[in-house]
Amino acid sequence: HKCFFFFLKCSAFATSPVKCDSSKCDAAACKKPDCKCGTHKDACDCCEVCYKCPGEQCVPLFQDKCSGTNHCELEAGAAIITGARGICTAKKALFDTEHHG
Repeated sequence: HKCFFFFLKCSAFATSPVKCDSSKCDAAACKKPDCKCGTHKDACDCCEVCYKCPGEQCVPLFQDKCSGTNHCELEAGAAIITGARGICTAKKALFDTEHHG
């Protein structure tokens, strides 16, 4: 039972929102990333970090974001809470426009 509770405690910690103190953000101290697919602000809205390009590995637990309209597609049954990895891919259409009726 101890292992199960340890897993739950670690899982809750790993998926908890990042704690940010905006008064401690020194944007001048942030490293300027060299990104092929653009940048976005980190989880604390302080430093610029790279978007993942299509085809790149992404880990939602690590706050990885895919560029443009792409999303991090995980394998079927994979869980973000366990640090599942995915690939940045184009979002699939909600309906097939080739078939009419």
